Amino acid sequence: PGLRRPPLDASWLQPAPRFQRPGPHRRRGAPSQASGAGQAFGGCPRPYAAMTAGPACEVAAGLAPKVFQVADGKGGRRFRVERMLPEHYAQCVDMATDAFLTRNEVFKVLGVTERAFRDFAGSDLKACMGSGLSLVAVDDTSGQLAAFLFIEQFNAFDMHTPKDAKMQVAYRVGERLYKSAIRKGTIRKRALLTGKMMHVNTGGTAAEYEGTGAGMALRSYVEEHARSHGFQWVCVEPANPATRHIWENKLGYSVTASTVLADFVDADRAAPWKGCSRVQEMAVCVKTVQDVAASWSTMLLHIEVLISACKKKPRFAFSLVA
Repeated sequence: PGLRRPPLDASWLQPAPRFQRPGPHRRRGAPSQASGAGQAFGGCPRPYAAMTAGPACEVAAGLAPKVFQVADGKGGRRFRVERMLPEHYAQCVDMATDAFLTRNEVFKVLGVTERAFRDFAGSDLKACMGSGLSLVAVDDTSGQLAAFLFIEQFNAFDMHTPKDAKMQVAYRVGERLYKSAIRKGTIRKRALLTGKMMHVNTGGTAAEYEGTGAGMALRSYVEEHARSHGFQWVCVEPANPATRHIWENKLGYSVTASTVLADFVDADRAAPWKGCSRVQEMAVCVKTVQDVAASWSTMLLHIEVLISACKKKPRFAFSLVA
């Protein structure tokens, strides 16, 4: 599950003491991929109109439907990889809610409620859909929605803290992982600070399409998707062993930091995942998807960060594919 990027403590992003610290990352953090399966959650979702209205949806609403590629699945199935549009949003949220709260051990042990998850969806996931970067896999024969990925530009300058205390715990794990990656030098500050990294926030697959290759069709396309929009890196925070296996071993992403969740101890000395099996880890996976141009001077990077911090968004504007 990779809900959003963990809120980043600006102290380790600060390029130089004389510059103002950029604020914490807006929506990074909880794990990046659900347990794979997803279907309509038997709750009381928000009215569709309320979920698909507002500034966060303006970009997506202004884009035409787009089929990026048709991929082969298993058993003769084929899936269209398409741009996520507002009409897909409510169903994708239902699929994500079911996958995280009923199929994902990490969130089940943590005890996140449906209301808390849907509140998260109403802010973080809605903004991902509005970015125009999110994707869906559609059964080429039946036209059914089979899988989804909520995707966004990595933005280290827009502060965001979830309201729910248990969701905040998941964010803090992500924050520690990014700090660890910075300390170890396994993730580049330029990737974090320039806006040229695409972030796969959350993904899932409809229950009836589990094991059909729908999710793999989407994840396999992410690298090309990032390049076509002008990004140089992709990051994702899988918190499911099977999903991490796909990103790391099948698609070649590097694990920049990881932790066994059963060992996580929060600031108040609580161990929220004490009951989790030790196979449950959260990781930060990153891949360079196109050659990085000649490095900026340190001074230019400092100026870029200062401007971005003032605007609360990266100066780099990715190019949307019509």
